[in-house]
Amino acid sequence: MKRMEDLIVPTITPFDENGEIDSERIKSHYDFLIRAGVKNFYILGTTGEVFLMDKKERQRVAELIVEYVGNRGNIFIQVGSISTKEACELAQHAERIGVAGIGAITPFYFKVSQSEMEQYYVAIAESVRDDFPVYLYNLPSCTTNDLLPETVSKLAKVKNMYFLKYL
Repeated sequence: MKRMEDLIVPTITPFDENGEIDSERIKSHYDFLIRAGVKNFYILGTTGEVFLMDKKERQRVAELIVEYVGNRGNIFIQVGSISTKEACELAQHAERIGVAGIGAITPFYFKVSQSEMEQYYVAIAESVRDDFPVYLYNLPSCTTNDLLPETVSKLAKVKNMYFLKYL
């Protein structure tokens, strides 16, 4: 398992007064974080208001941040979705644009079984290279689904499952 040396900081996604993504404020936010010494960024997570965006907006924000940060930091993207197919497409997009890894929140809205959560994560992991880091993001207070230790133990055997964020 790959060892992370520094914190991975969840970042915000600024919107303008019309609810549109504010590219200039995104850049300013990353300049501030980089000056503060942040090296690892977790984008499009809960803090980043990911579920206020459609798939194209998520991809556009990811591309903007990856291009802007460049070699000044490592980007990890939350790719979870209500649809396994969309989560896999977002994972493949993240890999293509050169991020350091991806996280995926557990399935949400509908209550699913542990087996279904395992299938969801395996599908995401299999949609990218087997050396591309994937991590589990468990936030049952928001998703209604809680990854149990037994399921995490099974998923830990997947070659590119690197770590777990458990809240």
